[in-house]
Amino acid sequence: MKKQLLIISFLLSISLSGRAQSSAAQSSAAQSPAAQPKFVGPEKGALVIVGGGAITPDIWNRFVELAGGKTTANIVVIPTAGEDSSANGTPREYETLKKLGVTKLALLHTRDPKVANTEAFVAPLKQATGIWFVGGRHWRLADSYLNTLAHKEFNALLARGGVIGGTSAGAQFRARSWCVATRKATRS
Repeated sequence: MKKQLLIISFLLSISLSGRAQSSAAQSSAAQSPAAQPKFVGPEKGALVIVGGGAITPDIWNRFVELAGGKTTANIVVIPTAGEDSSANGTPREYETLKKLGVTKLALLHTRDPKVANTEAFVAPLKQATGIWFVGGRHWRLADSYLNTLAHKEFNALLARGGVIGGTSAGAQFRARSWCVATRKATRS
């Protein structure tokens, strides 16, 4: 139950992150509630959040389109949430994007926050137009990337209008509450 509450809080903060200040600014401008557009998501960029299970071609195509299209998109696939055996191989999501015709693909993985905090590691993220987080255990993402240069670059990608997507644990990457979703907090 404790783990489920953390995950729910984590997902809620995804949709609310960065919007509170914008909503407050709009309210103070004395706009009527009917005039305010309903918006959930990041200030810029896009999120493609899949709850788990099969990812339909429509979802994949939309993700690629948001990243710039098959020939322009520069997508980084991050398998860190997966088991060691799958994180160290080529994930099926990478292969799917390749089969869809995406020509610029990179695979980026570490479980060491010191590595995730280096310029060499984040270099592909600085050029990316999209990031796909493979599913698995959300605490592996938090343990590896929270408060690192990689984490900063995930946010920077959205700020420049990119797209971040993921499934299962990979869908939980955008929460402010990552700090409470680490392995220590979720294992009881």
